[in-house]
Amino acid sequence: MLQPELTTQRYRMLLSRFQAIFTNRTSRQAVQMTALRFIGLGIGAVAQIYAARQLGPEKLGISGMALAAVAQGGILVTLGANTLLVREYKAAKTDSDKESLIGAAYTLRTIIAGGLALFIVAALPWLWQHPQYLLAAACVVPLIFFESNQALWILQAEEKTPAQYLANVASAVISGTLISLFIVTGKQIGRAHV
Repeated sequence: MLQPELTTQRYRMLLSRFQAIFTNRTSRQAVQMTALRFIGLGIGAVAQIYAARQLGPEKLGISGMALAAVAQGGILVTLGANTLLVREYKAAKTDSDKESLIGAAYTLRTIIAGGLALFIVAALPWLWQHPQYLLAAACVVPLIFFESNQALWILQAEEKTPAQYLANVASAVISGTLISLFIVTGKQIGRAHV
């Protein structure tokens, strides 16, 4: 059987270790990032469930196709260069070099997104014949533009990881809001044509 003062000493030692863990900056950031990740995923899941329920099985495939197009378009617009941009940003010596890199990256991404928009405009004659695809096609380019032009790589380069997770939550909130606005509008338009 342990003596009371030995038990008290172990208790104090455990308590001091827990206090050190919970007051540690890294531990707090880890808890914060985990919470923000779950919040962002939760908002995204609710938005997708809402979209699935509103669209029904016949239109859900169209939204899946649009999301796949957004994913592919995002690869085209970013050119997979975020890791390279982080390295270049960290290697930049002055703030003007950093600003120049940011400007060049976002200008190129805007130009490529504009090219994709021209591709969608060129596809309009086909889309007018298939109106069920029109709303999805109209949403693809703005989604590609906004997802590709997030400043996550800058936050990563500046080692502001919790801010990255907060930006992801903000992105999920914006996406969820846009889904709720467009899906309701799309449903009302669909009813007007019937």
